[in-house]
Amino acid sequence: MSRSSELGAHRVVAELDPRNTASAALCRRLGMRLKAHFVENEFFTGEWSDLRVFAIVGRDWMAAR
Repeated sequence: MSRSSELGAHRVVAELDPRNTASAALCRRLGMRLKAHFVENEFFTGEWSDLRVFAIVGRDWMAAR
């Protein structure tokens, strides 16, 4: 039994700052797809930053394993 099915997760989502290229690369290696890019989404530590959303659904996760 896989960890995904143990948790009963249908979708896993990662939200990250696009400047964090290592996290984006990890999401892609895990089979996650870029679902959204929000420009100037959050005001954080004195500046506006973008947000990228990666996601994968359970059946795609299982197919990649």
